[in-house]
Amino acid sequence: MRKHQSTLDSRITAEGIGLHGGERVSIALTPADVGSGITFVRGEGDGIPADYKHVTSTPLSTRLSNGDMEIATVEHLLSACFVCGLDNACIEVDAGEIPIMDGSALPFADLILETGMRTLDAPLQYIRVLESVVVEEEGKRVELSPFDGFAVDVEIDFKDKVIGRQDFRADMNEVNFLHEILPARTFAFERDVEAMRARGLALGGSLDNAIVVGEHEVLNPEGLRFKNEFARHKCLDAIGDLALAGKPLLAHYRAYAPSHALNNQLLRKLFSRPDAWKLENGGDLR
Repeated sequence: MRKHQSTLDSRITAEGIGLHGGERVSIALTPADVGSGITFVRGEGDGIPADYKHVTSTPLSTRLSNGDMEIATVEHLLSACFVCGLDNACIEVDAGEIPIMDGSALPFADLILETGMRTLDAPLQYIRVLESVVVEEEGKRVELSPFDGFAVDVEIDFKDKVIGRQDFRADMNEVNFLHEILPARTFAFERDVEAMRARGLALGGSLDNAIVVGEHEVLNPEGLRFKNEFARHKCLDAIGDLALAGKPLLAHYRAYAPSHALNNQLLRKLFSRPDAWKLENGGDLR
């Protein structure tokens, strides 16, 4: 377990297409002071803390808002920050959405690791889950339970035969999330694309930044990166959504058919119960 907070060594820039808005987006990640956490900034204003309380919308992505300022599709970048161990950074964005890159979180992680991070002279606090917290809705279920570390365990079950039933479990102490989870790409069904675009969603989607599932096969010429890439991507999304706790969780996340909405409800339920969690300094951990 890490004992101290971190930030970036220097400024990072990247650009790409917004998955839903279809705009060209530029972002810059800059170093931040101790205790700053992750903050998104767009134009003027105080920015938007990467905090579960600022989640205002979750259709096919996680959207943060603070007053009139909004930033969507933050979950992949936050997942990369968590896996890389980046605690404090200011993320400047020139549009209303984080670029989708290749549909995974790996491009963000590669940029962070290539630039490097530095340790700050301040303890890193963890949120230790003390009692299980569960959210269930229409047959879907997400749970956080006590665990000495961080693990994800996701099962999905689509009637569609191309995906079907898949699961993936990983303990961060045993599995390299960078190689096993972050490369997993977002996905959509070909039959849903027209309806999504009519709603103003997936306007920037393509075979270059998403897995597209046809009636009988995956339409991407290169195929899948993992046999269970769909379940792994749900793990990636969950990691990004749970990063909105504001500090690393010591917990086991288990889910059946998770969603961004359920993940946010799970954090809200956890923090509504003071008996279910406590803060713990990294230096006090075994």
